[in-house]
Amino acid sequence: MLEKIGYRPEMSRWTAAGDATLGRVARADRGVLLVLTERGPLRCTYGGRLLGEVAADPMVAPCPGDWCVVRHWPDGRETVERMLPRSSALTCPGHDEVLCANADLVGVVVAARPAPSPPEVGRLVGLAGHSGARPLVVLTKCDQVPDPAAVAARVAEAVPAVEMIVASTATGAGLAMLREVVDGRLTLALLGPAGHGRSALTTALVGADLLPGRRASRRHDLVMLPGGGAVVDTPDVPATDARPPRAWQLRGVGGGR
Repeated sequence: MLEKIGYRPEMSRWTAAGDATLGRVARADRGVLLVLTERGPLRCTYGGRLLGEVAADPMVAPCPGDWCVVRHWPDGRETVERMLPRSSALTCPGHDEVLCANADLVGVVVAARPAPSPPEVGRLVGLAGHSGARPLVVLTKCDQVPDPAAVAARVAEAVPAVEMIVASTATGAGLAMLREVVDGRLTLALLGPAGHGRSALTTALVGADLLPGRRASRRHDLVMLPGGGAVVDTPDVPATDARPPRAWQLRGVGGGR
């Protein structure tokens, strides 16, 4: 299973002990983790070593997309003992929280109606470009405008070197192209403001509404796609003119923690 969401053979060196398993965090909720492993999903808590690391630096706390080492205890408990180095991380400056780790692709989701602001799209693509992942633009709700190609052309002028996918969850347009980009193994993080269709896009890619109540709890899960790969719908990114209490950015992380 893990091969379908980015596992690489060299990761096996992290689990030399017989009581350890490699996994990927799908959900992090108040110190309780849902970790995807070859044994199936496991409900885990923090191990002692990880608790100490998080106490010293909250930025190392597990989040969706993280790879980790799970230890199995004789009494049936499962604990996450350590985290693998991140290749990318979605962070909120000024707040000790990482929202999404190890995305291969960052899809900037903007709706075709009302007409998108090219400078705002450029800003979001700039954030995505700092993640260490490959950015692309997903122009959604294209069934709601008479000439989607014209809207796409205006947006493309602001980000000419970035791949764009014109999509509609109502008609299914663009979904096959997104699945092709994910290539049955990559992780796609969806980034954008509220109301532009990220949740609908996630549901359409997965094929079912697997995230009931997610918005109410600000939960953002890593979800496996039917053909392989995974998607993470990250929390809303405020527009620059919204004067938000929190600022968001994508930060690439290289090497170890």
